[in-house]
Amino acid sequence: MRSVLVAISLVISTGQMTMAGPLRDAAKAGDAERVTQLLEEGVQVDEIHGVGTALHWAALHGHADVVEILAARGADLGAQSDLLGTPLHAAANRGQADAASILLQQGAAVDARDKDDNTPLHIAAKVGSDELAEVLIKAGADVNAIVIGHSGNRYKLGEMTPLHLALQEDNLEIADALRAAGAVATPVEPASEIISKANAETGRELAGTYCRTCHAIEAGDADPVTFDRGPPIVGILDQAVARDASFEYSDALRKFGGVWTEDRLYAFALRPMLTVPGTSMGHQLVRKPEEIADIIAYLKSLDQ
Repeated sequence: MRSVLVAISLVISTGQMTMAGPLRDAAKAGDAERVTQLLEEGVQVDEIHGVGTALHWAALHGHADVVEILAARGADLGAQSDLLGTPLHAAANRGQADAASILLQQGAAVDARDKDDNTPLHIAAKVGSDELAEVLIKAGADVNAIVIGHSGNRYKLGEMTPLHLALQEDNLEIADALRAAGAVATPVEPASEIISKANAETGRELAGTYCRTCHAIEAGDADPVTFDRGPPIVGILDQAVARDASFEYSDALRKFGGVWTEDRLYAFALRPMLTVPGTSMGHQLVRKPEEIADIIAYLKSLDQ
């Protein structure tokens, strides 16, 4: 998601757009009179200019009056741009609450997905627009919508919700609004059956391949030297969450609290950002439940 937002900022700030046209220019400038004139002269309302339609440009720059004119003239509210998503995504990228309100009133899909599967609420949570988030939530946006992060580093890989993104960016008012609207962590469910069928030896190999990249997994392991170095997980079962005083855990994991039971560790390893929204841990390569269960079985065997 971050790479898309950066690309949008660079393209717009440098003005490096192709296929510019008078309708785009008028929409971008917020010239409602000129937009109306061009449409009356027969300019196609959904003509593509650069990375989007005139409606994308009006929404991106927050010209709510132009958005209303274009929508009333039949502009495609769901038109997709590879860079901007739908016009509602475009409004979200700049936190344009008034433009978003008009789009929603005209019938824009509040949970539309862009090419990276983000909803407008995912974007609002990331950019930190409290007003826009409120508009989307009141319009019925799915506060628990899941997107798969692909960018690595800060946003990690794996499933995440608007709540996770808001907490990652310290947009705490949005996080509170999301929780008030029903945003929740994925419940921890019993995993004893799948773990009882797991193979500890296979788990040893998987842990060595995947977990050791960031964590010490056995006594005597040296601390990994990686950008995403995590705390040791030697003897982690039945121990306190955030137990290592020398490691800077996320506030989210500290608040998760309690101890690492098999069920909790399985849920967190399988879907970290859904189980503990705001965690700094992402889901890297291991995705299959059976593989997670094998790793838990291996860690369990070390304590026996």
